[in-house]
Amino acid sequence: VAEGLMSGTGNYRFEPDTKLTRAMLVALLYRCSGDDLGDNWKKTSQFTDVKADKYYAEAVEWAYRNDIVSGYSAKIFRPDGNITRQEMCKVIDGYLSYRGCALERGGSCKKLFSDYKKIGSWALSSVEAMVAAGLISGSDGKMNPGGNATRAEVASVLARMLAYEESVTPEPEPTVPSTPDPTEPAEPTTEPTTAPTEAPTEPPVET
Repeated sequence: VAEGLMSGTGNYRFEPDTKLTRAMLVALLYRCSGDDLGDNWKKTSQFTDVKADKYYAEAVEWAYRNDIVSGYSAKIFRPDGNITRQEMCKVIDGYLSYRGCALERGGSCKKLFSDYKKIGSWALSSVEAMVAAGLISGSDGKMNPGGNATRAEVASVLARMLAYEESVTPEPEPTVPSTPDPTEPAEPTTEPTTAPTEAPTEPPVET
């Protein structure tokens, strides 16, 4: 909320246990990126179920173009479907790769979660990378990969994601002022003396 990415649902309520949809998550990541398709977006979508007049249409198109999402098929995205925890991992993993902050691979969470085998093969690498990076965790020894992600869970994961992105993004190198070429003659630093502007005093004329 403080970052301006999420807001309440009205009447000073946040509704942390409300489930988040697939379109909502993509729209949040679009805000995080600071990108803007602008004139590069022709108000059309790859997906037939994403209408151009919806608030999330541009965000979905952006995510598709940058390989952050792929949809359930070539034409179906299911924007209003509740996003599962493993889908959230897959999408955020793709987002970080797009941002140049790819998560490290190689870790395994097989011994951490009793429902490890319920994690889809298409999401397993992303889930394990997210867990290893500390961006998501389970509860009571379970990952609950097929469970729907809530607003509170997504807010928590996004906060960690932003902190992770900042920690791995290199600081810009300081600009070194250029020095003059020693082979070139130095420019004069003082102005040349100019001739006096007043006329010399003439001797008095004898009368």
